[in-house]
Amino acid sequence: MIDSIKKAFALSPKALQAFYILAAFNVLVALLSIAIVPAPAAAPANQEMSLGRSLVVILYTVLIFVITAFVTAGVVTYARDLIKTGTANIADAISNAKKYYLSFLGLIALIIAVFIFLSIVLTALTAPFPAMIRALLMILVFVPLTVLIVMSPYHLIARDAKVFDSFKASIEMAKKRFLKILGLMAIIFVIALVVWIVASFFAGVLSLAFKPMQRLLTGVIFAVVNAAISVFVNITYMGFYLKNSEIESVNQ
Repeated sequence: MIDSIKKAFALSPKALQAFYILAAFNVLVALLSIAIVPAPAAAPANQEMSLGRSLVVILYTVLIFVITAFVTAGVVTYARDLIKTGTANIADAISNAKKYYLSFLGLIALIIAVFIFLSIVLTALTAPFPAMIRALLMILVFVPLTVLIVMSPYHLIARDAKVFDSFKASIEMAKKRFLKILGLMAIIFVIALVVWIVASFFAGVLSLAFKPMQRLLTGVIFAVVNAAISVFVNITYMGFYLKNSEIESVNQ
């Protein structure tokens, strides 16, 4: 677990190509979001968006989702190559993203569908309970579920596997290493939280100095920060998956 974190810190500086591409994509999305999605204070709280504007926002969201899946597949393949060989390049990542895109998109869609379904069921079942109890029950369900399926994208890419096979393989690995994966997720969360707090501080300072550009500055800063975190997280999880899948192969 700690070895995966250390390895990710060591390899992340070598993943600058992936970081630049992801940062540029995130900044573009942030700028488009500012242009397309109205700010909360842009209109009175009781004023609804027009039907046409709502459709534009929905189509934009779907488009960003399918493009993000392609970019993420490329980052995951980049992380795989970097860990296995010590080097990686964007050309190979793009080629591999094309190869795995439909399977990767299907896996992400399946994961989202599972979360949405469970959210609906839990919301209906816990409706009579106080808000704090409902929130606690959600955490008790979704945190273990995330532990069980978090390795599925890395199995899909690393083993050229199918969607449901990747889902199943992730669950099987998590059954044997549940606490390790949970601990890894907790460490990554703490690291990301610290980075976000620092980024929020700088975004706040800059927003005070350039108040008319507050939304733009905040969007760009967090786009870049999230790109760095995403590269680090994918290297960490891929390193953990590869190491532990090799252990399982030896033990079989």
